[in-house]
Amino acid sequence: MKNRPAEKAELVRLKLEKLMLTHNMQERISGGTLVALSGGADSVLLLHLLREKAERDGFLLFAAHINHGIRGSEATRDELFCKELCERLSVPFVCRRFDVPAIAKMRGMGLEETARAVRYEALSEIKREHGLSVIATAHNATDDAETVLFHLLRGTGLRGACGIPPVRGDLIRPLLSVTRAEIEEAVAACGLSYVNDSTNTDQTYTRNFLRHSILGELATRFPSPDALIARSAKNLLCDADYIDGAARSILEQKKIFDRVERSVLNEMHPAIAQRTVAFMYANAGGTAMPERVHFEKLLSLCRGDSVTFQLSFPDGIHAECRDGTVRFGENREEYPFYSVRLQMGENRLPSKDVLYLLREGEGVPQGYEDEYSLYAVGRLGGVDAGDELYARSRLPGDAYRYGGMTRRLKKLFNEAKLPHALRERIPVVCNGDEICWVPGFGARDEKQKNKLCAYFYIYGGKDE
Repeated sequence: MKNRPAEKAELVRLKLEKLMLTHNMQERISGGTLVALSGGADSVLLLHLLREKAERDGFLLFAAHINHGIRGSEATRDELFCKELCERLSVPFVCRRFDVPAIAKMRGMGLEETARAVRYEALSEIKREHGLSVIATAHNATDDAETVLFHLLRGTGLRGACGIPPVRGDLIRPLLSVTRAEIEEAVAACGLSYVNDSTNTDQTYTRNFLRHSILGELATRFPSPDALIARSAKNLLCDADYIDGAARSILEQKKIFDRVERSVLNEMHPAIAQRTVAFMYANAGGTAMPERVHFEKLLSLCRGDSVTFQLSFPDGIHAECRDGTVRFGENREEYPFYSVRLQMGENRLPSKDVLYLLREGEGVPQGYEDEYSLYAVGRLGGVDAGDELYARSRLPGDAYRYGGMTRRLKKLFNEAKLPHALRERIPVVCNGDEICWVPGFGARDEKQKNKLCAYFYIYGGKDE
């Protein structure tokens, strides 16, 4: 009689190998791989499988755990579990801790959205710090099915129905063809221990509702509905890639970047026209995927009688039509520019906000919590109390280097989905002419030992 548990574990290995081969992941991981390790069954299995490959193929493997500071003692338990697991497996381990609730307040975002953004920002920094090529996450076919259902219930188009891509930039998802049930069977067969996140059963979260109620009910009528939905998403992804490629070819031929003749849009097939709008939006700095209503409204206005019009898109991007040409650009409210020389201790900015500058180990005086409800903290390496430090308004083209790469403020703010009023209030902290910190984001890369702590408080917070 065959060993059924061993077969189940081998099935997962074969699916992982096939997906990696299909999407050329093998070559990508050879430059060094960082596994995003939560401690759950899926990421634990991924770590074991990639560790086996690393020993066999000889590539560098790290694991990283991000503690979001949300679940108290349970989060501490997960962090300790991941650390001990990596020690047993002799896998280099990195952990980063964040106060996600405070960052969510600072950025004006939801808790889940902030946790995801912070997690990927931290993973990218760890990857760069250790000279690795890719980040491997443990997204699986059930996650893919949940994503497809979530997008469909929001009225998505073709791209949203494609679900989670196996490869995106420096992210790879080797378990994307494996269902959660198959992962749990493989983990049991291999005798692997893992931790459970208690919030995964809370159906007030939409994804948990889709997983437990919707997919659970579908499973009473259809075998492995998550695998079937994920298969459909894979087929749709192939079609979407082809249409996107055709649209890019047209845009390159017509040299369309941030503007296009209204008549040209009207002549295009709707599928190509919508992609043209999406590409121009992205070229203007947009990062969030606009809703279908944005595309339909703009194309409807182009077909209408209005000679001029303007339409707002996510991320503070707007489209306007003048003289028969549709252009995309950034919405920006005009605020008076300021530049304030900083001194040690309290510095009040023109917005009534406060920036506290302290030496390492010193603390901010008590009492700020009542009046200033949003805050950010930065540790400024290579900065000394005698340097010429300034806080100023942001300027077009502002960029600085942290986490091993140069980052444009406009892109950072767009990716964090900061409200526009907050974008104008956040000061840019400079050491002479060089940006050294932007509250809510990282401090400039610097190897010198001297450090100052900077605390930025926003007056009035939510109730202002």
